[in-house]
Amino acid sequence: MNGPRRLESPEALCSYQLIGDLDLSPDGRRLACAVRAYTAETGCQPRSRLWVGNPSGLDALRGSGEAVDRHPKWQPDGAGLAFASNRDDPTRLQLCIADAELRDVTRLGDLPGSVDQLQWNETGDAVNALVATPAPQTPWHASTRPADPRVARPAPSARELYSVAVHSGAPVRVGPAGLCVWEFASCGDDGAVAVVSSAGGENQWYSARIVQLHRGSDDARTLYAPRAQVAQPQISPDGRYLAFIEGTSSDRGMVAGDVTLVDLDTDGVHRMSVPHCDVSYLRWVGTEIAWAGWSDVGTACGWLTTDGRVTLAWAGQATLGYFHRLELTAAEGHMIAGAVQSPSQPLEVAMLCADEIPSRWRPITDFNRAYCDYALPTQERFAWTSDGGTEVSGILVRPTSAGRTAPPLIVMAHGGPSGAWTYEFLAGYFGHATLLASAGYAVLLPNPRGSVGRGSDFARANHGDAGGCDFRDIVAGARACARAGIADGTRSGICGLSYGGYMAAWAATQPSPFTAAVSISGVADWIDLYYSAEGGEVARMLLGADPAVSAERYVARSPIAQASASAVPLLLIQGQEDPLTPPRQAEALYGALAQSGAVVELIVYEREGHVFREADHLTDCWRRVSAWFGSHV
Repeated sequence: MNGPRRLESPEALCSYQLIGDLDLSPDGRRLACAVRAYTAETGCQPRSRLWVGNPSGLDALRGSGEAVDRHPKWQPDGAGLAFASNRDDPTRLQLCIADAELRDVTRLGDLPGSVDQLQWNETGDAVNALVATPAPQTPWHASTRPADPRVARPAPSARELYSVAVHSGAPVRVGPAGLCVWEFASCGDDGAVAVVSSAGGENQWYSARIVQLHRGSDDARTLYAPRAQVAQPQISPDGRYLAFIEGTSSDRGMVAGDVTLVDLDTDGVHRMSVPHCDVSYLRWVGTEIAWAGWSDVGTACGWLTTDGRVTLAWAGQATLGYFHRLELTAAEGHMIAGAVQSPSQPLEVAMLCADEIPSRWRPITDFNRAYCDYALPTQERFAWTSDGGTEVSGILVRPTSAGRTAPPLIVMAHGGPSGAWTYEFLAGYFGHATLLASAGYAVLLPNPRGSVGRGSDFARANHGDAGGCDFRDIVAGARACARAGIADGTRSGICGLSYGGYMAAWAATQPSPFTAAVSISGVADWIDLYYSAEGGEVARMLLGADPAVSAERYVARSPIAQASASAVPLLLIQGQEDPLTPPRQAEALYGALAQSGAVVELIVYEREGHVFREADHLTDCWRRVSAWFGSHV
């Protein structure tokens, strides 16, 4: 009789399914979500299929699966479904409508760009669509023959909101032309509340405000000018309250913090904290707010009233989403649907009824049933004390097979830095932590200062101090593992992606216990990043000033400036089409290290962006990471 299988090959991950864009109809009777494979075929986009049905089970939407179908939203009465699709144009997502039987799908209108968010108006006779113009270019649409010569000029871009009437398909702008809308929620029949900035460009998001907009009007009434970043604005059904999430965040789409409530009748502002949780999802359901968020190395969800009363529906050692983003939806009757995973349960759609005692998640799909018979390495919470007595925690992934001696250690730093490691089925980016533990390493996934899930003070602790307290927390975690006998302190490596890639590159140039490092999509030069990357404004947040004022601080915290001191072998892995940490970052650091005589290697994948998608690239990336640590740890 065959026993459980061990997950030892990256090819085994290629058919793993990711679930997102969940939406329950207001009455809780209908559910929709988007499902796509973990990887894509060479030169292709990951296809995304819509699944629709009821809380007992889902079926694939007819005709879905050969294209990219995203952002499903039920009509207020649950009769029809709006979604975005590239069925008619592979370069952009356009608005589509499915009828009540979900059999006939038609394209609605012709929007000047690619749909990024959808929501029906109150009566269900129009769909509000947030459109990015020009359509965002993905690596899969990059030209195979670059222009010669290449000409760079500041390019106008817009993110505008349109209302599209179902009966005519005619789009009407909501709010003034030129206003950059980052996200919105419909309000009444002809309006919306939105997070906006006066100009386009990712850097403008960090100082965005919340306004009220109306169809066919140039008015944009400011409702709230934040001190930090804001997300998910929502108007209560009676129109009295504006609720949203406010917290410092390094990345759009990852804002976590407290719930702020604005009484639009009195202009009173109330900040409501959920104990032991940084909220990252909210939705009005009747007179209550459904919320969910990060709690240490787990997640939690519940309900919140306008007088600040918090009800915890569920909290545990599982993640309601993936890749640092929550994926769930809520409806009447205290119903919550989420994409739920844990170390023992692969990602599936599950239902939670908070009125049941005890409340528990009930899976209703089996997209990843093929992974249920794998014997994966165990995960556990691990805590240690860093400088100043700061308690830091993370997840320890134990090696599958225990040897007679302590195993080598790999520390995997998360991105953001406004992210956090939580309990997931496949630990670490691309499942690397799971694969490394299966290969005999102990793997530590630390949540140093700057991570979410421990309150706003903890999340802001590394602002102005990139590579300082957060790096010391990571080093302290590695040394704590050695002291506890968990790992061999003389054999340890570090890897990470994005800001985690910066941590790995920084470690290669600093005194530390690490004998090898792997930086994926990392930062090498903060000044260059500030001026050349989308979202370079994050450098000002993490270094505390503009580079024109404090260039010396940017230089002092840049790995490239410390390259001559590097004695740690460093593997640099990069996507050629990465707009967030452009390949010039890795190329420059590679050149500086090579000139200094360091052990260094650079891998660049064509067509890939900040996070890799093609199956061949992901499997090749894993083999290179495994070989690097095998040679140098």
